[in-house]
Amino acid sequence: NGAFYQNTSIKKLIIPDKTIGMIGAGAFADCTNLVEISFGNAVKNIASYAFQNTAVTTVKLPATLEFILNTSFFKCEKITSITIDSKNNTLKLRAYPWSKKDKTFTIPNNVKEVECEAIINDYLETLNVPAAVESILTSNYALTTSNLKNIYVNSSNQNYSSVDGVLFSKDKKKLYFYPSGRTTTTYNIPNGTTSIETNAFYNSNNLKYINIAKTVSRIEVQGFAYARGLQEITIPSNVTYFGAQIFMECPNLRKVTISANAEVL
Repeated sequence: NGAFYQNTSIKKLIIPDKTIGMIGAGAFADCTNLVEISFGNAVKNIASYAFQNTAVTTVKLPATLEFILNTSFFKCEKITSITIDSKNNTLKLRAYPWSKKDKTFTIPNNVKEVECEAIINDYLETLNVPAAVESILTSNYALTTSNLKNIYVNSSNQNYSSVDGVLFSKDKKKLYFYPSGRTTTTYNIPNGTTSIETNAFYNSNNLKYINIAKTVSRIEVQGFAYARGLQEITIPSNVTYFGAQIFMECPNLRKVTISANAEVL
């Protein structure tokens, strides 16, 4: 762990075949001049922040890789391409390139899980979710992209749906994620919604007013946290449950009207 932390002399890393199997946490973190990595065919494990804040632009992962954390290439803002050997059957989306300039991304059909902070990108505007995806960890900032405007879900997906580009549960009762790049200032949560999930409005900097449907009964932990544009909101009487820190990091919030019938506020 941290073996070459902040070593600015390293420009190229070559891991020979049949040698290193694991790269520890922060092993090459902040090696700001590291631009090229060649992984040997024995690498099985890349730990957290292993290549954080390096100058790498492309990453090619070997077929032998069994475990990699989404933070392994954290803050590698020059990465435009991440590929993995076709013999490796990945089922989880762990990292989308920070600097990839495509405006649309369709999650591959064999991916079943989108992990926390998997998509950190300032260019992506549209995300297409296929039928196979079973889990999107939105509660842990899975989609931290400032220009995301629409999330579209394949109608055959068993766990998720899209309502006007906003991510909901299949039955449309749980609001999972409002795309943070939308420019509209008002959002009306649709009737039938019963729960606002954790970090549902994360980084919604342009959204000033959120009108909560009278069918909503639960606001989970940090339900409106990081909704930095939010100015006014009314909590209707049907709400019977509040999680903690629901308005954390809402610096522009100036008025909250509560009519909720909750035992704990």
